[in-house]
Amino acid sequence: MDSFREQPNMPIDILQKKVKAKWNVDVHVSSLYRARKRAREIIFGKLDEQYYRLWDYCSMVRSTNVGSCLILMVERPMPQVPCRFQRLYFSLTAMKNGFVEGCRPVVGLDACFLKGTYKGQMMAAVGRDANNNMYPIAIVVVEAETKDSWTWFLEALVTDLGPTRHGWTFISDRQKGLVPSLEQVCPQSEHRTCIRHLYANFRNSGHRGVLLKDLLWQAAASYTKQEFNRVMDDIKKMSKDAHAYLEKIDPNTWCRGWFNTTCKSGLLHNNTCESFNSWIKKYRDQTILSMLEAIRYKLMRRYVRKKELISSMEEALGPKIIKKLEKEEDEASNCWCTYAGQGMFEVECMGKKFVVDVDGRTCGCRKWDITGIPCSHGISTILHQGGDPAEYLSDYYGKEKYYKSYDYTVFPVPSEDQWPISN
Repeated sequence: MDSFREQPNMPIDILQKKVKAKWNVDVHVSSLYRARKRAREIIFGKLDEQYYRLWDYCSMVRSTNVGSCLILMVERPMPQVPCRFQRLYFSLTAMKNGFVEGCRPVVGLDACFLKGTYKGQMMAAVGRDANNNMYPIAIVVVEAETKDSWTWFLEALVTDLGPTRHGWTFISDRQKGLVPSLEQVCPQSEHRTCIRHLYANFRNSGHRGVLLKDLLWQAAASYTKQEFNRVMDDIKKMSKDAHAYLEKIDPNTWCRGWFNTTCKSGLLHNNTCESFNSWIKKYRDQTILSMLEAIRYKLMRRYVRKKELISSMEEALGPKIIKKLEKEEDEASNCWCTYAGQGMFEVECMGKKFVVDVDGRTCGCRKWDITGIPCSHGISTILHQGGDPAEYLSDYYGKEKYYKSYDYTVFPVPSEDQWPISN
């Protein structure tokens, strides 16, 4: 049992070797599987019993983490038939309040398979904190990935988070049913497509080759519509079919030149969700209550560590943002700026000219406008005036926002024998 507690998913071949080494007995594989299953039931509880106690668990979490949103959906075709679990929405107070108060309004959406006896899928909404690290907002356990389940999730999520001044920006891999669900629930929100997913479809459609791949990424990374059109012309010269394929896709969903400037993010890929899926990977084959508790426990520890880390920071920015700013400062050495008055500059860089409005924090290249981080042209003008580029970043990147994201507590939950019996 001690070995199983340390390694609940112990491979059968390792278990076989342990038994052989300790007792010098060759045990049949089927017996080893039964032993492992029995041990897991003792450690995590029987699967069916955990589903019976979901009501009690939701009640316990709501009482310990006041303000948390846990929505349990069951299926009951007839009054005399017992309830059958269908879906569960899970978002703690610390998760949603920290996101709303400390993060940019950008939400990554993704789903992954659960590997337990009853399978199903877990959907997740993940944001980014002030240091560009993943920030879990909410998770949902559903029966399958469909338009109905995505709509249910999005309606619960938007209601739970509440309205935002500039609206939400969603980024996803265009999973089955997600796009029509977003159009139904959040018709006014910006929806971006992960460029990695777009490229995978582009390649599978027969448009292969390193040059086409590089041009696709250049087009997506273009901060202006003019630059995007020039790259698209280069793609057309290489392959008219590839150009026709991309022309059918709305550039609002995959090119920075069309992104809004309010959320301060030029995010092109959904790697925050991929990081979250990797973060919880080893819990996805556990029974439902054990899985939820493992994730809650991990979040509890994460908030404590983050608060300690931020409190010990001497800089006003997170390390990842400092690195981005230093890169732009290095490139600013190639820029030559001329003051025009009223905070306006004409900046010459690598044979091109850009108009920079320092007071308005905008640049003709639109990189500063979209990301909220001064571009090399902007930094050259700030340094020309004797200013500090770090003071011209969007407030979303500041230490105050970083701390607000984790200035909440994920409260502990007692063991199952102390949970209330709900009605």
